[in-house]
Amino acid sequence: MLNRIKALPWRVVIPWFLCAVFAAGAVTFFLAYRDLDQQEARRDEVQQVAQRFAVALTNFSHESIEDDAATIKGFAVGEFAEEVETFLGDEGIAAIKEAEASSEGEIISLFIQAADSDEASAFAVVRETITNSTSSEGQTDTLRMEIGMIDTQDGWKVNRVEIFQAPGSGLVPEDLGR
Repeated sequence: MLNRIKALPWRVVIPWFLCAVFAAGAVTFFLAYRDLDQQEARRDEVQQVAQRFAVALTNFSHESIEDDAATIKGFAVGEFAEEVETFLGDEGIAAIKEAEASSEGEIISLFIQAADSDEASAFAVVRETITNSTSSEGQTDTLRMEIGMIDTQDGWKVNRVEIFQAPGSGLVPEDLGR
Protein backbone atom coordinates (compact mmCIF):
# COMPACT_ATOMS: atom_id res chain seq x y z
CA MET A 1 0.00 0.00 0.00
CA LEU A 2 2.86 2.38 0.88
CA ASN A 3 4.46 1.66 -2.47
CA ARG A 4 1.23 2.49 -4.19
CA ILE A 5 1.03 5.93 -2.46
CA LYS A 6 4.64 6.61 -3.38
CA ALA A 7 3.83 5.71 -6.94
CA LEU A 8 1.17 8.46 -7.26
CA PRO A 9 2.54 11.18 -9.45
CA TRP A 10 2.72 14.68 -7.94
CA ARG A 11 0.60 15.93 -10.79
CA VAL A 12 -2.32 14.00 -9.31
CA VAL A 13 -1.65 14.78 -5.62
CA ILE A 14 -1.08 18.53 -5.88
CA PRO A 15 -4.47 19.39 -7.47
CA TRP A 16 -6.31 17.32 -4.85
CA PHE A 17 -4.29 18.94 -2.07
CA LEU A 18 -5.05 22.44 -3.41
CA CYS A 19 -8.73 21.55 -3.76
CA ALA A 20 -8.81 20.46 -0.08
CA VAL A 21 -7.07 23.69 1.00
CA PHE A 22 -9.52 25.84 -0.99
CA ALA A 23 -12.50 23.88 0.40
CA ALA A 24 -11.24 24.40 3.97
CA GLY A 25 -10.80 28.11 3.23
CA ALA A 26 -14.32 28.35 1.82
CA VAL A 27 -15.79 26.66 4.91
CA THR A 28 -13.79 28.97 7.20
CA PHE A 29 -14.94 32.04 5.23
CA PHE A 30 -18.57 30.86 5.37
CA LEU A 31 -18.44 30.35 9.15
CA ALA A 32 -16.82 33.75 9.70
CA TYR A 33 -19.37 35.45 7.44
CA ARG A 34 -22.25 33.73 9.22
CA ASP A 35 -20.89 34.93 12.58
CA LEU A 36 -20.60 38.52 11.27
CA ASP A 37 -24.15 38.30 9.95
CA GLN A 38 -25.39 37.17 13.39
CA GLN A 39 -23.47 40.01 15.08
CA GLU A 40 -25.00 42.54 12.71
CA ALA A 41 -28.50 41.18 13.35
CA ARG A 42 -27.88 41.36 17.10
CA ARG A 43 -26.68 44.99 16.84
CA ASP A 44 -29.74 45.91 14.75
CA GLU A 45 -32.06 44.36 17.32
CA VAL A 46 -30.27 46.12 20.19
CA GLN A 47 -30.49 49.45 18.34
CA GLN A 48 -34.22 49.05 17.74
CA VAL A 49 -34.88 48.26 21.41
CA ALA A 50 -32.68 51.17 22.57
CA GLN A 51 -34.52 53.56 20.22
CA ARG A 52 -37.95 52.42 21.38
CA PHE A 53 -36.85 52.68 25.01
CA ALA A 54 -35.34 56.19 24.65
CA VAL A 55 -38.53 57.39 22.97
CA ALA A 56 -40.72 55.79 25.66
CA LEU A 57 -38.61 57.23 28.50
CA THR A 58 -38.72 60.79 27.18
CA ASN A 59 -42.27 60.93 25.79
CA PHE A 60 -45.08 60.90 28.30
CA SER A 61 -48.15 62.89 29.21
CA HIS A 62 -50.02 63.38 32.46
CA GLU A 63 -53.13 62.34 30.52
CA SER A 64 -51.71 58.90 29.60
CA ILE A 65 -49.06 58.39 32.27
CA GLU A 66 -50.40 55.00 33.40
CA ASP A 67 -49.95 53.58 29.89
CA ASP A 68 -46.65 55.43 29.42
CA ALA A 69 -45.34 54.04 32.72
CA ALA A 70 -46.45 50.53 31.77
CA THR A 71 -44.55 50.84 28.49
CA ILE A 72 -41.37 51.92 30.28
CA LYS A 73 -41.79 49.16 32.88
CA GLY A 74 -42.08 46.66 30.01
CA PHE A 75 -38.47 47.43 29.06
CA ALA A 76 -37.09 47.23 32.61
CA VAL A 77 -35.46 44.34 34.45
CA GLY A 78 -33.30 43.95 37.53
CA GLU A 79 -32.10 46.99 39.41
CA PHE A 80 -33.47 49.35 36.77
CA ALA A 81 -36.95 47.83 37.22
CA GLU A 82 -36.73 48.77 40.90
CA GLU A 83 -35.74 52.34 39.99
CA VAL A 84 -38.63 52.62 37.54
CA GLU A 85 -41.04 51.38 40.18
CA THR A 86 -39.75 54.04 42.57
CA PHE A 87 -40.16 56.90 40.09
CA LEU A 88 -43.21 55.63 38.21
CA GLY A 89 -45.05 53.95 41.04
CA ASP A 90 -48.36 55.24 42.40
CA GLU A 91 -46.80 58.30 44.07
CA GLY A 92 -44.76 59.25 41.01
CA ILE A 93 -47.76 58.92 38.71
CA ALA A 94 -49.87 61.02 41.10
CA ALA A 95 -47.18 63.73 41.16
CA ILE A 96 -46.99 63.81 37.34
CA LYS A 97 -50.77 64.11 37.11
CA GLU A 98 -50.93 66.82 39.78
CA ALA A 99 -48.23 68.86 38.04
CA GLU A 100 -49.86 68.20 34.65
CA ALA A 101 -46.37 67.29 33.44
CA SER A 102 -45.62 66.14 29.93
CA SER A 103 -42.42 65.42 28.06
CA GLU A 104 -41.59 65.30 24.37
CA GLY A 105 -38.28 63.75 23.42
CA GLU A 106 -36.54 63.48 20.08
CA ILE A 107 -33.54 61.26 19.51
CA ILE A 108 -30.68 63.30 18.09
CA SER A 109 -28.18 60.46 18.01
CA LEU A 110 -28.04 56.85 19.12
CA PHE A 111 -25.27 54.34 18.66
CA ILE A 112 -24.45 50.90 19.95
CA GLN A 113 -21.32 50.83 22.09
CA ALA A 114 -21.17 47.06 22.47
CA ALA A 115 -23.36 44.07 21.68
CA ASP A 116 -22.27 40.67 22.90
CA SER A 117 -24.39 37.54 22.93
CA ASP A 118 -26.05 38.40 26.25
CA GLU A 119 -25.17 42.04 27.08
CA ALA A 120 -25.24 45.31 25.18
CA SER A 121 -24.94 49.02 25.72
CA ALA A 122 -26.11 52.01 23.74
CA PHE A 123 -25.50 55.73 24.04
CA ALA A 124 -28.27 58.17 23.16
CA VAL A 125 -28.53 61.93 22.88
CA VAL A 126 -32.11 63.11 23.23
CA ARG A 127 -33.59 66.61 23.06
CA GLU A 128 -36.37 66.70 25.64
CA THR A 129 -38.94 69.42 26.31
CA ILE A 130 -40.81 69.20 29.60
CA THR A 131 -43.96 71.19 30.31
CA ASN A 132 -46.15 71.38 33.38
CA SER A 133 -48.94 73.52 34.83
CA THR A 134 -46.49 76.27 35.85
CA SER A 135 -44.44 76.30 32.63
CA SER A 136 -46.59 75.95 29.54
CA GLU A 137 -43.79 76.92 27.12
CA GLY A 138 -41.61 74.20 28.58
CA GLN A 139 -37.99 73.72 29.33
CA THR A 140 -35.81 72.08 26.70
CA ASP A 141 -32.70 70.16 27.65
CA THR A 142 -30.33 67.75 25.99
CA LEU A 143 -30.05 64.39 27.71
CA ARG A 144 -27.13 62.10 27.22
CA MET A 145 -27.83 58.58 28.43
CA GLU A 146 -26.12 55.25 28.47
CA ILE A 147 -28.52 52.34 28.21
CA GLY A 148 -27.36 48.93 29.45
CA MET A 149 -29.27 45.90 28.23
CA ILE A 150 -29.32 42.16 28.73
CA ASP A 151 -30.74 39.47 26.48
CA THR A 152 -33.57 37.65 28.25
CA GLN A 153 -36.05 34.98 27.23
CA ASP A 154 -38.37 37.87 26.33
CA GLY A 155 -35.76 39.64 24.21
CA TRP A 156 -33.48 42.57 25.02
CA LYS A 157 -34.41 44.38 28.24
CA VAL A 158 -32.96 47.46 29.92
CA ASN A 159 -31.13 46.73 33.16
CA ARG A 160 -29.26 50.02 33.59
CA VAL A 161 -29.71 53.64 32.59
CA GLU A 162 -27.26 56.38 33.39
CA ILE A 163 -28.26 59.93 32.52
CA PHE A 164 -25.40 62.39 32.21
CA GLN A 165 -25.51 66.12 32.81
CA ALA A 166 -25.89 68.04 29.57
CA PRO A 167 -22.84 70.10 28.59
CA GLY A 168 -23.02 73.68 29.81
CA SER A 169 -25.99 73.11 32.08
CA GLY A 170 -24.48 73.99 35.42
CA LEU A 171 -22.31 71.01 36.16
CA VAL A 172 -19.57 73.29 37.51
CA PRO A 173 -20.69 76.23 39.67
CA GLU A 174 -20.11 79.55 37.90
CA ASP A 175 -17.83 80.98 40.60
CA LEU A 176 -15.37 78.08 40.13
CA GLY A 177 -14.97 78.94 36.46
CA ARG A 178 -13.68 82.44 37.21
